Amino acid sequence: MKEMTINQLFTFCYVRDNHICQDCGNAENLEIHHKLPISQGGKNHIDNLKTVCVDCHKINYRNVHYPKDKSKIIPFHLREKSRTGIVLTKYTPLSLSLSPEELEQIETYQHDNRIKNRTQAILKLVEKGIEKEQSE
Repeated sequence: MKEMTINQLFTFCYVRDNHICQDCGNAENLEIHHKLPISQGGKNHIDNLKTVCVDCHKINYRNVHYPKDKSKIIPFHLREKSRTGIVLTKYTPLSLSLSPEELEQIETYQHDNRIKNRTQAILKLVEKGIEKEQSE
């Protein structure tokens, strides 16, 4: 059987769970919850996923996502590398939703710095943000 993309896997999970929160039965604002988070060695596998609403996800699983015992968290470079459903390479394709203001800022940065395209401008801005955070 061919490996499913993350979108296919999440869709399969929603269908399996009848598009309702498996904790409270709500049918709105649904998300996919990793029973064992990727950060703690969990995998993107149907047996490790369940459909929950945003409220249940926040309330019921906060200690799962942010454990008090930090030794449970696996360093990023040792985690499953296909977290987004594709093998991570030098550049991993992402889909972004930007506000008009954010898009205008990116395009201004692109124009002011004579960058070829919007993707390159976003990459440069991300690199600058990472460098800034690492220096703090």
